[in-house]
Amino acid sequence: MSERAYRIIQGIFLLAMLSLDLDVMVTAFIVLTLWEALTNLRIPVLVTRMRFGTQGVEAMKPEPNKFAFEAERFQRIVLSVLLFFTWVVFPDVGWFFPWFVGAMLFAAGLTNICPMALLGRYLGFR
Repeated sequence: MSERAYRIIQGIFLLAMLSLDLDVMVTAFIVLTLWEALTNLRIPVLVTRMRFGTQGVEAMKPEPNKFAFEAERFQRIVLSVLLFFTWVVFPDVGWFFPWFVGAMLFAAGLTNICPMALLGRYLGFR
């Protein structure tokens, strides 16, 4: 599974759970994203390991850059922290932000251009 396909799935899932008003599932999405960010055990990498073994994962590793921290991990940390604050801490004020994040994840999956990952690469993450 590629990061692109995973972003499409994330965006569709988040938008569907928001439209169905399933608060527990949105909270589970935030927890899963935070777990992926903190442990760096990403679901696309785990699926690739199950399908192709370790040689499929080696092809997914980017070249080292300024920091030994991946832009995808940076993107997931920022995403989960911002979603946590707008969904749990300030739900009345930040009601629009989870919808925006879901739409941007879906668009990033379709176009393969993720503004947060591009920002992470610009800041020097690999």
